Amino acid sequence: MATPLEQAAAFLPRELRLAALSSGQDPEELRLRAGRQFALCGADGRETPVLLMGKPVELTADDLRLTLEIATCASYHAAVEKLCQGFLPLKGGHRLGVTGTVDLRNGKIHGYRALSSLCLRIAHPVQGIGWEAAEQVFRAEGTVSTLLLSPPGLGKTVGYNTKCNTFKFFK
Repeated sequence: MATPLEQAAAFLPRELRLAALSSGQDPEELRLRAGRQFALCGADGRETPVLLMGKPVELTADDLRLTLEIATCASYHAAVEKLCQGFLPLKGGHRLGVTGTVDLRNGKIHGYRALSSLCLRIAHPVQGIGWEAAEQVFRAEGTVSTLLLSPPGLGKTVGYNTKCNTFKFFK
């Protein structure tokens, strides 16, 4: 079974994926900013440059565009509504945060003209967290309307497997 980093790195172009996987770290985020170095961010918030053959990986706007193309399965327009909220939910509970120059109409974002940065948040499953809440929210008679509040990184993302009626909580 793939590690959370391997799952998340699958959304990166080949060279960036190889660099991230060769880092030997278990980051919380992968930070991609045009014109800057590719970086890993740990739970402590500190960034570490990603090295490829001993040199920092400098990112271009094309690296960001290709990453977004992979993450949207080459269907940007199908994902534009989610992207306009500032992030794209990805398979495995991961999330891709998006920033850039936007197409603004009547005070509402309609798309991106240019990307400036992407932040790939890596979901880490936490076994057993949230089971009591899940039992109260997901009942046989239907789902109860619920708002989950907690600081960042403490496990609010829920994955549900419809085939075997199981939940997986991520932080």
